[in-house]
Amino acid sequence: MLTLTFVRYDDTDLDAYHEVGVVFLVQGPAGRGVYIRHLPVDQDFTLAAGRQLWGFPKTLADITIEETEREARCTLRQDGAEVLELRIRRGLVPVPQPTIPTYTNLDGRMRKTTWRVECSPRGRPGGATLHLGRHPIADELRAVGLPKRAMFTSVSPDFRASFDTAEIIVPPDFA
Repeated sequence: MLTLTFVRYDDTDLDAYHEVGVVFLVQGPAGRGVYIRHLPVDQDFTLAAGRQLWGFPKTLADITIEETEREARCTLRQDGAEVLELRIRRGLVPVPQPTIPTYTNLDGRMRKTTWRVECSPRGRPGGATLHLGRHPIADELRAVGLPKRAMFTSVSPDFRASFDTAEIIVPPDFA
């Protein structure tokens, strides 16, 4: 299962910034988690901190997030090209926000990071419109069958998260 996320962080230890995530739900020997494939951000400090502290695959990009009463819209541009535009309609029903571990692979090291979240997301079936541009990330998304109808979308206006120290893990095949 693939999840596309975008977040406008207004008040953080890493200053204010925008972030887009390409995230896969995974099941492994240690249980469920999410594998973070891409994590573009729009500020240098969070780029460096995210890579160094947690091994998140952060890259620098131009990210615009706009919100109205009806929807939230994110435009991602990287390397001078449009990657995607994602529009999400506001949710109708309160939904839980699970906090399962994140897995990343950066510089040849696999990392697992646990985290906590406080938020009150509201979701709905469908509710998203995705336009893909001409960029390698967009090509990867096309390769997994996007764009197509979203199974589910959610919006949380009060998202807060804290992350534990990343743990370097060795895949079982290499132990």
